Amino acid sequence: MDELILEIDLGQFARRISSKDPKERIETIESVRDLSRKSIKAKEILSMLISALDTEEDPQIISRLTKLIGKLGDSTVLTLLKKFLWHPDTRVVANTLEGLGHIYSLDVIPIVLPFLNSSDNRVKANAARALYGLNPTTALDKLSEMINSDEVFFRDSAAFILASIADSPCQDMLIELIMNESDMEVLKKSISTLCNKGDETTIEKIQKYNAQYGEHPKTKIFNEIIDSIEQRLKAQIANVQNIGKISDFTKLFEIYNNGSNKEKEQVCLRLFDIGDESALPMLKRATNDEDNAIRYAAKKAINNIFCKISQKNRTPSFEAPPGAAAVTPKAHDIRSARPPAAKKGALDFSDILEIVERSDSAPAPAAAQENRQLEEIDMAFLVLDLSNNSAALRAEAVSKLLYATRETRGVKEAVKYLVERLHVENEPQVKSQILRVIGTLGSKTEIAILKKYAEDETLDYRIRANALEGLGSIDAPEVFDIICPFLKHSDNRIKANAVIAAWKRNPELTFNAISDMIKSSNVAMRDSAAYGLLMLKSHERKIINLMLELFIRETTTDIILKLTQGLSILGDEQILLDMQKMLPNASALKKPYIQTIIDKIKQKIDSLKDFNTQEAAREKGHELTDFDAQFEEYVSRQPRVEPKTERAHHDDTAKKESLRAAAEDAHHYYEKADGSRAVLKSAEAHLFEFNHPDEKVRLNAILAIHRYLEVGLPQDNYNQVEMMLTLSLNDASLRVRKEAFEAYQLIQTHKAVIIKTKKSSVDGDI
Repeated sequence: MDELILEIDLGQFARRISSKDPKERIETIESVRDLSRKSIKAKEILSMLISALDTEEDPQIISRLTKLIGKLGDSTVLTLLKKFLWHPDTRVVANTLEGLGHIYSLDVIPIVLPFLNSSDNRVKANAARALYGLNPTTALDKLSEMINSDEVFFRDSAAFILASIADSPCQDMLIELIMNESDMEVLKKSISTLCNKGDETTIEKIQKYNAQYGEHPKTKIFNEIIDSIEQRLKAQIANVQNIGKISDFTKLFEIYNNGSNKEKEQVCLRLFDIGDESALPMLKRATNDEDNAIRYAAKKAINNIFCKISQKNRTPSFEAPPGAAAVTPKAHDIRSARPPAAKKGALDFSDILEIVERSDSAPAPAAAQENRQLEEIDMAFLVLDLSNNSAALRAEAVSKLLYATRETRGVKEAVKYLVERLHVENEPQVKSQILRVIGTLGSKTEIAILKKYAEDETLDYRIRANALEGLGSIDAPEVFDIICPFLKHSDNRIKANAVIAAWKRNPELTFNAISDMIKSSNVAMRDSAAYGLLMLKSHERKIINLMLELFIRETTTDIILKLTQGLSILGDEQILLDMQKMLPNASALKKPYIQTIIDKIKQKIDSLKDFNTQEAAREKGHELTDFDAQFEEYVSRQPRVEPKTERAHHDDTAKKESLRAAAEDAHHYYEKADGSRAVLKSAEAHLFEFNHPDEKVRLNAILAIHRYLEVGLPQDNYNQVEMMLTLSLNDASLRVRKEAFEAYQLIQTHKAVIIKTKKSSVDGDI
């Protein structure tokens, strides 16, 4: 169990990946082959793999590294992988292309395209596979060319790729391949794929082929494929219905290993009900599944098991509880009664807090890139992305729009297209993402569509919850009347999103709703209450008191951890005092968490003191030690004033006018961290960037807000700016913390310029 919870011993991994023994290096790479980007320690492993690739000379090991780096990395590794596409060993080239296929970025297209015409069957097939998620039409054309090739190796590689995708267009091609193929190995692959991955749609397609080619010699094979699919589907339906009654782990594991996604999800939910720790190995594997529902069912089951273990092992000599580390979901719409997975070992909150913050924050697209603020939405690419057959890639394409603002070029057309897309999209995950984006980027005209989806009781709760989140982003008085009834809803996700959306409009009514949530006997409701309190990021004492009340009474590890994070971020001297009073009499379960809150608040207070000390030292260093001498030197350097002619007077007036215009124009700009000037966007757009994963983007956002505070910040943005700057004082980057402190000082010393009008010379037409 330790191996599962601690994931990977990074020190041992680092030693083994740099071993002189090639066999040990290969075994080390293979040990993390099933790791995904969502796994704990994935970033650390990726960093070590990149370092290993830099010095590796064995082509067999290089090919394994490039494939795995592509799987764990994002668009930032493209430059690194690109150079291996010209490696003399075709195995390296093919595996590098396979690695590139895991990266969803339009930059992959020009890199992969030349290899579609390769003379090597593996290289050509993997190039088509890498391109399929970005440009399926071109990829399918090449795969069609391969299945009609005279060379059996090309047909075999094409069959392998079609089998790995196995969606509807690929099944059409596999049927065509079976009709014309004579090689037994290629036939076996194609037939096996249709038998194991086909569904009712596959049966209909085969029946149409049989009707069209009734006398074809392969008709018997097709009939056998239909029988195999029908038997499998019947067995799956029976299994799904009976899984809730099965207690035999061996049988449950067998169903999981051979079943459909729905069966896998049901197995995880059944293991949640059983709550036995012997299920942890399989559940840990399930947390890396590509299907969201399976991942979160597995995390829910793991969390339940850990809670039972914690309760069983709770003794006076208890040193440290298992620390819960949430794995980042793609969006808030898929949380609720699916708490995150936990990891066992020493309680180290330094990275756990960061993980939990990511887990329940508003959705952020996966990859961290420089300057992710969208300047323009390309409708052609948006339409192409949303035509993808992969629901996960469609959801990712939609979530990328959250980097846009209402001022981004093309945003109105994008919102209009997304509203139309709602009527044809069937996947709840994608639909819920679309509703969030419509609210974030839309206006009052979108209220009606969001209201419709929020109130439709036949829809998935994720969809309704995200419709409410979208409504909360629209600044209109009528929105509160729509949200208000959901403050009493029975679903924790819907109620939590209603609370977050309603808080800024009616704090009193919202306070009552979230008070009810923290007193609920339903753990999912309390978990969502903790999430809501965390997302409100309010320094109001009554909200902090609610957090303290829930923290004192709560026994569920994941909820305690969320509250630990919130109290650490919002912590002040009063909370520090409360925690210090609480510590001596705290239970063994709570002591490590209370100590963590105390340490974090002290660290924040000490950090502010350090900044004050540094500022005082800097100011003292600039004091004039010999004022008279420096003043004389200053005067001697000034140019002599000559009498002005009429022309000179005119030129001087023009120069002053030019300087005045330049000064006014300067209000529209701010100086970035690299010294360049950039146009100020709306204050909301810069505040959105405060949570960006890239340090440079966060730093520039703070510099922009600092500029707003100097030249005029709209009053409507004041509270949010103060809150976000306070949170940035806890940033991982020292430079970000320093710039945030300097901006925060403007507010504290009352030197910030706050303007009453919503539109100003700075915030108006930029």
